[in-house]
Amino acid sequence: MAKDDLVKGLEGVVALETTLCDLDGLNGRVTYRGYDITEFASGRVYEEVAHLLWCSELPTASELGALKGALVAARHLPETVIAILHRLPRDMDPMRVLQACAAVLGGFDPDAADNGREASLRKAIRLTSRMASVTCAYHRIRHGQEPIPPSTDLSHAANFLYMLTGELPSEVSAQALNLTMVFYAEHELNASTFSARVIASTLSDMHSAVAGAIGAMRGALHGGAGEKVIATIREIGSVERVEQFVANALAAKRKLMGFGHRVYRAGDPRSPILGERADAVCRAKGTERWFRLAVELQRRVEETRGLQPNVDYYSALIWHALGIPDDLFTPVIASARVAGWTAHVLEQHEDNRLIRPRARYAGPGRRPVPRVP
Repeated sequence: MAKDDLVKGLEGVVALETTLCDLDGLNGRVTYRGYDITEFASGRVYEEVAHLLWCSELPTASELGALKGALVAARHLPETVIAILHRLPRDMDPMRVLQACAAVLGGFDPDAADNGREASLRKAIRLTSRMASVTCAYHRIRHGQEPIPPSTDLSHAANFLYMLTGELPSEVSAQALNLTMVFYAEHELNASTFSARVIASTLSDMHSAVAGAIGAMRGALHGGAGEKVIATIREIGSVERVEQFVANALAAKRKLMGFGHRVYRAGDPRSPILGERADAVCRAKGTERWFRLAVELQRRVEETRGLQPNVDYYSALIWHALGIPDDLFTPVIASARVAGWTAHVLEQHEDNRLIRPRARYAGPGRRPVPRVP
């Protein structure tokens, strides 16, 4: 392979075609199957977006009702999975738990070995529903509490908050979580989605592909930014300390999580909308001081570094206000992204070609193996 053919990190390399997501980084726009996702900010629920990703179109009223019913029916975890969660270390990384359960659930799925579209769609629904259940169940178990049985009449986002806390969420809270899940549902060929498609291209099963995607998202350079955003907000502590903090960070060449993006050059279109929602949620939950601090930090970082916030910045403020623990931020993203991952698996299997790139060898030249003394 010629040296000029090497593109480290595959940056800018077009590896496949997709009809799922159009990410226009230069102009700061992103669409799901042609719909600008910013238009989903008012009134659209996560279940509708999942249907769009899986079935190419937004659902009719009857289709949406059927999908909601199927997701509700899949919320309960097998008793064996609950037993496994009880036996895991209480300090295990929740993303590792989620990855393990994604694989284990494949052993309970009657369609596990069937990669046909109808069977795969059923698996996508079950995985999307149950990843939320796993996240909430493990969180309660690790704190010495029993998992809360899922609701049969709450939306996907509202049920997540209910299973996590045991309290019926307010409309403001449910809508805020729903918005973040809509915005995280799909995002083109990021590292975790590419991992899922590589696995799917071998004709492996959907549960294995999702488990692999979760493993990729667990990495510090993919998921986890929101957790570090909140850590930074806590470190600063007050609006009055923002200016000095940014000056010190600039002098130390410190990377500030939640700012900038590998693809977007004109700003992340999701961030301003999430900022408005974070304002409302923080006021409703009594965490206005964190929001004011975040706004001032954004102003100073844009002024001194020219960086704009990405989707992780204000979503972290929303989740913190909703009482979601910091180490569940990435599992929340993964639970939302399951719809996108499974949609990519469906797309990969519909027109499959094994994804098998090459590597340029840079090791020693040919040499004989030494004789055994």
